[in-house]
Amino acid sequence: MIRPNVQAEIDATRAAMARLRLAAGRVCPPTRRVSKSSRMTGDARKVIALDDAYAAATGVVLTERTAPAFPQAHIESCYDWSVRICPWAFPRRVFTGLDRLRAGQPGCQSVTAYAITVYFDAIWPDGAIWPSSVKRPTPVRRSYPA
Repeated sequence: MIRPNVQAEIDATRAAMARLRLAAGRVCPPTRRVSKSSRMTGDARKVIALDDAYAAATGVVLTERTAPAFPQAHIESCYDWSVRICPWAFPRRVFTGLDRLRAGQPGCQSVTAYAITVYFDAIWPDGAIWPSSVKRPTPVRRSYPA
């Protein structure tokens, strides 16, 4: 059992290290290519804001190894095309998109940005503040013909 004051120090150190890893990856990014559209750049900024806020709140930089499990029910309620086609498509899109943006890619497709936003919404910690610059996804209401 770890004493509460020591655990608080450990948590604060983890959060600081996560912010440092994110900042270090952005200090000397590779030469950026020109974005094809301002929408792609805006989507990328929103994803980076989510990534930074999640790392600051949890002290964890998301990778395929450190990420929480994909909550299928929540993800399917907001975003279902790739989940139903193949189960590995959604996680691959999320982590490939995050890795590319962290490496300095100037933008991302709207579908990728939405997939990443839905994933962050599904795993967002209770009590953490969602960035105001990013709209939170809402479940899609479907009606199927009888």
